[in-house]
Amino acid sequence: MAIILVGFTGVGKSTIGREIAQELKFKFIDLDNEIECRERELIKSIFSNHGEDYFRSVEIRILKEIIGENLGSISVISTGGGTIESSEAREVIKNGNVVVYLRCDKTLIEKRRSVLKDRPILERCDWEVRFEEREKWYESVSTITYFVSDILEENAQNITAELTKIIKKTIK
Repeated sequence: MAIILVGFTGVGKSTIGREIAQELKFKFIDLDNEIECRERELIKSIFSNHGEDYFRSVEIRILKEIIGENLGSISVISTGGGTIESSEAREVIKNGNVVVYLRCDKTLIEKRRSVLKDRPILERCDWEVRFEEREKWYESVSTITYFVSDILEENAQNITAELTKIIKKTIK
């Protein structure tokens, strides 16, 4: 079983996931980092050199590999913001896992865009359309939904403490 964090690009899945894993003493896996390591190419380059469709196929393949490699142990996995776009990925994510949807509003993402320059989706002028399209998919896979209003470092610790309590109850 895995604890899988989903949510829009820049909501804090990696930051919060890392802290939850540390608190619960579980292995932490960042899907985006795994993709870059296994493909030996930055995500931004994969998008520009091969296109989004290719990237999504790599993403689902590596997600399946990660889950398969970690059977028998509990790990915390932070996904990319668009991982849930394919129905296959949504099925993989939901299948026997605890899924935490870190929900936010557009203003948080707008505030963070300037520091998230390596995120291809935020460079597009239609990122807000993607934000709205994805909400229904995040909701459809989530076991737990948690609203994130800000992701300052001190808030990440508070969010982690609250989510850790909820997750402990869920996985018992």
